[in-house]
Amino acid sequence: MMNYSTYQLSLLVTEKCNLRCSYCYCDKGRKGVMDIGTAKKSIDVVMNTIGNGRLNLLLMGGEPFLAFDRVKEIVDYVREKYSKCNVTIKTVTNGTLVHGDVQRWMEANKDLFFASLSVDGDRDSHNKNRCNSFDNIDFDFFTHLYGNRSEASMVVSPNNLKQLAHNVTVVEGLGFNVKCVLADDCLWDKGHDVELLAEQLTCLMNHYLSNQERMPFTMLREPLQNIGNTHSEKCRPWENVICVDMDGKRWGCHRCTPFYNNGTWKITHDLIGLDGRNLLQKCNKCSVVSVCCTCPALVASLCNKQELAETMCALFKVVHMANAVFVARLFLESPNHVYLRNKNANELQKMINGAQIIINTMKI
Repeated sequence: MMNYSTYQLSLLVTEKCNLRCSYCYCDKGRKGVMDIGTAKKSIDVVMNTIGNGRLNLLLMGGEPFLAFDRVKEIVDYVREKYSKCNVTIKTVTNGTLVHGDVQRWMEANKDLFFASLSVDGDRDSHNKNRCNSFDNIDFDFFTHLYGNRSEASMVVSPNNLKQLAHNVTVVEGLGFNVKCVLADDCLWDKGHDVELLAEQLTCLMNHYLSNQERMPFTMLREPLQNIGNTHSEKCRPWENVICVDMDGKRWGCHRCTPFYNNGTWKITHDLIGLDGRNLLQKCNKCSVVSVCCTCPALVASLCNKQELAETMCALFKVVHMANAVFVARLFLESPNHVYLRNKNANELQKMINGAQIIINTMKI
């Protein structure tokens, strides 16, 4: 591993899941649970490598709480052996199993363990994609436990894109900060969906400009101050990011594990190390490569899905341009917005510079 201030180790603690979400491309036939010895060894290897760096330990699934005993063992191990180190443990859960003993354990371990809740919007939007699970989630527990740190992870797919602005505001109304990603292996329409995404992001810009105490959702919170910085600490497989699968095998990214890398989204063996970055020459030359999530376009390209790769690129260009316009509007219309308030003059100037680069160079 190279020298970074923050590292991420992802442990695939279980391949089991009690839902079958519409956009999920994981191998539903796999049911493994990670051995505690494998988990401990993986943590030790990384901790012995990163020096004084910060470790974000991500416990992945499947649904992690189907391996609740393993999750508890891992948290106990980190608490006992690395209590003086800079380690945080996080998971993403569908919330359907977070009741009773799970809630009591989370309450007792909230100093070290954090759970982001997967929720895709209002009841109808969520249930359409996530197996009618909305009413099985105790939303109040999460917001009571984490307060203003409560986080919802939302996936946007073609069938709920037109409700994006509505769904973000609904989930914020439940008490959550919204982390949002675009679904990968979906039939996105390069014309219709790109235009619709732009419309929805404009609606959300107006929402945040009218609510200056509301932190924007992540899709409008790109670190524009990092544009042009070739040393920015974005996700870099094998450098500051490692994933370990059921069998203890190390991968540069969770997308490369057998659980994720299968079916129509399968990368061939000779490219599984994600060394095929050079297939995306446009990305390497793009002004926003230091902040862009190039993975969806990269994986699509590696899977010989060039049309999908180009569509994902077009969608992300809309996101980048929306961020640039949003920053410009913040400075003009709401300079005391919470998103700007605690940034120093140097950071603010770099944000402006990044926004100008996007507006002047990006073609949509």
